Amino acid sequence: MNTLLKRNPKTQSSLAASLILTGLMCFNLYFFMIATKSGLTKITGAVSAAGYAVLFFLILYTGQISKYRRIFFIIIALMFFPSFISGYIEYRGHMDCTVVETINNENPFCHIVIPITLIPMVLKQIFIFPAKLSGHFASIYAMFVIWILTSLTIGRGWCSWVCFYGGWDDGFSRAAKKTRLKLNPDNKFLRMFPFAMLAFVVLGSLVTMASLYCDWLCPFKLITEYERITDFRSLIAFITTIITFFALLIVLPFITRRRFQCG
Repeated sequence: MNTLLKRNPKTQSSLAASLILTGLMCFNLYFFMIATKSGLTKITGAVSAAGYAVLFFLILYTGQISKYRRIFFIIIALMFFPSFISGYIEYRGHMDCTVVETINNENPFCHIVIPITLIPMVLKQIFIFPAKLSGHFASIYAMFVIWILTSLTIGRGWCSWVCFYGGWDDGFSRAAKKTRLKLNPDNKFLRMFPFAMLAFVVLGSLVTMASLYCDWLCPFKLITEYERITDFRSLIAFITTIITFFALLIVLPFITRRRFQCG
């Protein structure tokens, strides 16, 4: 317990201030994660909210921001998926994505595909991701507003504090005690590869008028939603999802001690 509550005099808050601010945070967490939910989503929302509140208090009271930020970030990722999946099952009755739901634009919009969808939207006035513009828990307009506001206010802090995906490879990159595969950060190929990959999925999506990254490369589909297996193509896509999940989120972060997917 003494280790848990070890305090940093430079950044710590008083007990009273920590409790008051945590109380305000609890009100926000209740409003956004519990009040409007029901069934499984209410239970998972309450568990997640309780964990967030405890970590928020520890960050304030101890001042150990870096330590509890890492824990907070990992827990966000681990708790997001049970909450998301339970909501999906209650809303749809299943986790996989069918053709009918795609045609009806009922897929939740993801912030990762914003760069992929922007160019087709500007050049051809077509939105290539099958999601609703509004009136959905993860609509296009809502996610765009969240993305813009967080980009303007906290910038890259989104990738360290808020993103509900990043805790996976961040957590596994810290799990190993030593680096098993060393990557030279000054290597020009390694430095340019993320930009080349971004250009590939953006231009590829523009040519095919489909979200290339979501269809074939996204590792998070394994634990959020995936295309229903109905033919050989969808089977290959599902197998690719499994491979990218374990390779990009678990194996490579563990052996390189770097956030591989987020890079």
